[in-house]
Amino acid sequence: MACVRRASCRTSPVRLSFITFALALIGSSLAIAQETAVPAAVTRVGDHQYTYGLLKIDGKKREITFPAEINQIEGNVEYAIVHQDGKTHESLIATKVRSTELQVALLLCRYATTSKETAEAKGKLGIWIHWTDADGSKQATPLHNWVYNGLKGEPLQQHLWLFTGVPTAKPGEPPVDDQSLVAIFNDPYAAINCHDPKSANDDLWYPTEQALPAIKTEVMVRIAPLPNDNT
Repeated sequence: MACVRRASCRTSPVRLSFITFALALIGSSLAIAQETAVPAAVTRVGDHQYTYGLLKIDGKKREITFPAEINQIEGNVEYAIVHQDGKTHESLIATKVRSTELQVALLLCRYATTSKETAEAKGKLGIWIHWTDADGSKQATPLHNWVYNGLKGEPLQQHLWLFTGVPTAKPGEPPVDDQSLVAIFNDPYAAINCHDPKSANDDLWYPTEQALPAIKTEVMVRIAPLPNDNT
């Protein structure tokens, strides 16, 4: 079970009330075994600011950021983000973060798991990518701008990402899969799935090559509430 510690001073129970609540949710929805090497503790580093492995968490903004790199800029893709040991042959982006780690951070930020059938508001979120061009210019774009429908030549619909959740593990066993973070084609083992109605077809989706930086470009993934989400 993930625990919470402060880097340099005693943690305030009041300020960490949302952490306490979220950890209870984690305990009921996610079993993390030693074999997964998931970080053992959430660390408080400032007001509403936490780290969990490579993840940075802003509890007030409900915002999560983590490092990654461009993995694929052409060919069919089924995933937007996977762990570097996962299905990199069909993913735009690769990262050292695992889906079980991302799930912990999402629960700490008070997102709730939902299904593609119901798509409850508290399970909807936005994903943005930030990077620096070769000339030093800062760039940012919503993730959906980097994926298009190869049959229709249309971009992925805007901000249709859902926190569907990593499957619950059986007691004493590791999670079923912790390598798929954000899936375009439906993956029941991914932490986040795409709600585009055409995402059920795994042959449709391609990188928007002209919009993507070069392979191996370092990027920062940012997950946050949608612009009109005031929850």
